[in-house]
Amino acid sequence: MFENLDAGGATQKYSAIRILAVEFEVKMLCRLFSVSRSGYYAYLKRVDYDRDKQAKELIRGVYDRYEGKCGYRQIQLLLFQDHNVWWNHKKVLRIMQALGLQAKIRRKHHCNYASSTRDRVAENVRENERRDWFDRS
Repeated sequence: MFENLDAGGATQKYSAIRILAVEFEVKMLCRLFSVSRSGYYAYLKRVDYDRDKQAKELIRGVYDRYEGKCGYRQIQLLLFQDHNVWWNHKKVLRIMQALGLQAKIRRKHHCNYASSTRDRVAENVRENERRDWFDRS
């Protein structure tokens, strides 16, 4: 059942102990996997702790407040402006990627109509008067 117990990292060993702890004693499993019990219990505390929980809530709030129009750089500035919190842009980007947040790309407005000068430029009345004067003579 247990072959090559030294393979894998400590976290893999701890996760295996966590699964097997239902049927066997933790003390015996730690001795079998060659890890310390204190290390195993420290792993159990670390597994459920999310150090970015507050950051995720703040970033999600700013993203929702501005309707997803802002990218990570703008969100970093808005966090400082709205909540007086300064985080590195790489941290904001990492958390946004973990939450699956991405800025909505807005299309730029390009002028795509042919403008005619007839409606915008006034008629030259003096030129018409000159033409009339020369036509009379």
